[in-house]
Amino acid sequence: MKREALFALAAACALTGAAPAPAQHVTLRFAVTAGEVPVACDARVPGVGARGSSIEPQDLRFYVSEVRLVGAGGAETPLALDEDHAWQSQGVALLSWCADGRTDVHDTVAGTVPAGDYRGVRFSLGVPDRLNHADATLAAAPLNVTGMFWSWQDGYKFLRLDMRTFAAPNAKPTTWLVHLGSTACSGEAGATKCARANRPAIALTRFDWRKNVIVADLQRLLATTDVASHAPRAPVGCMMDANDDCSGVIAALGLRGDAPSPAAQTVFRVR
Repeated sequence: MKREALFALAAACALTGAAPAPAQHVTLRFAVTAGEVPVACDARVPGVGARGSSIEPQDLRFYVSEVRLVGAGGAETPLALDEDHAWQSQGVALLSWCADGRTDVHDTVAGTVPAGDYRGVRFSLGVPDRLNHADATLAAAPLNVTGMFWSWQDGYKFLRLDMRTFAAPNAKPTTWLVHLGSTACSGEAGATKCARANRPAIALTRFDWRKNVIVADLQRLLATTDVASHAPRAPVGCMMDANDDCSGVIAALGLRGDAPSPAAQTVFRVR
């Protein structure tokens, strides 16, 4: 077990006067598919979107935070993430399959919980608000990745998906982007408020971390979106602007309304 997780567990027990519970190190595995087809950097995947276009990912990364395992009775237990100072720190993990057109795979989230019988997993897609509006050039990894940052006011790109898309096998490629992050933000650095957090809440059942994989399905994310064309005033896809073609992406991530709905999201599933 990582030293930081041991200290956190010991401190919690000291406050309650209880003997430390046996600790369990957990590794959550993630994968990205388009339906049942694995997705990889620069590999063309057919049959995606409203017109069944082909896509080639050029950049595919996302942050997860607030990770909890769920017991048989529904109680949530936070996963104390390992502080590896490369891919995870401060309770935030960066998952990556493709970065700037290069294969850059990191597909696990690791941490510690008290030993127990866990049947589900819940997490947020994105960076917590308390960390979302700082200077990425000064932040510790993995929050120092400037390619995953808009500005101190708008904060991080919680999900970055840059694709080349093809309406037909021999068609010229089009660039199509999905950049998810908080919007309608105002205020000074360190005191920024966003009217729309755009931080999807994911809740998955029948999940055994020893056996199962958490799958992000791009076919489901883009099912009702024409990724081979653009809205008249949106030349690049969905970057959460009012003029962008984001309605299908927002619905797939369960972001309709004022609060994220784990029940409404269709992108993440258990395999």
